[in-house]
Amino acid sequence: MYATMHPYEDFAETFAHYLHICDTVDTAPAVVAKLDFVHKLRVRVGEPVEGTLRQ
Repeated sequence: MYATMHPYEDFAETFAHYLHICDTVDTAPAVVAKLDFVHKLRVRVGEPVEGTLRQ
């Protein structure tokens, strides 16, 4: 009943979720790139990385 009385509020909430999804999709590549950089830096410095064996 509430939704039928306030359709613009439903639209606003739905659109807010859409914007959050867009922000997440835009941010994900930057996070992956930063993690990749940190991994490469740790390997270069010589620190052991999880999942690898140090010889």
